[in-house]
Amino acid sequence: MDLSKLSMSDKLIGVGSIVAIVSVFLGWYGSPSVTVLGEKVGGISISLIDGRGGLAFLIILAAGVALAAVILRMLEVFDMSDQGLPEPTVLLVAAAIAGLVTLYAVLDAEGTSRKLGMWIGLIGVAVFVVGAVMKFQEERA
Repeated sequence: MDLSKLSMSDKLIGVGSIVAIVSVFLGWYGSPSVTVLGEKVGGISISLIDGRGGLAFLIILAAGVALAAVILRMLEVFDMSDQGLPEPTVLLVAAAIAGLVTLYAVLDAEGTSRKLGMWIGLIGVAVFVVGAVMKFQEERA
């Protein structure tokens, strides 16, 4: 496995999609802790997979497709372009799905506090989207 074969866009897609997948298992939503009679009470944290499994599934699916495409092409096992599927377009669509779902999960967090996992997921998906856009532009040039 030669990582020097990967372009910068492939590396961004790989790292961003891995971070996005891992983040769905971290705390995304929660309630702030409160002090009652001098004791801290509360402070629960709910992961995206526990709180909103459908959204987590979409993020895992989109990021997994992109990660698999990059890894399989790098290992020279399977190349989508050989099958008539334009890989940059598939990666861009997967990144758009992950980005929109993540953005929805972030914006729809009213009534709860946003936890660290949410911000990690948002950063991971942003890196994934930037890599996919770069890959799309590389192929168009």
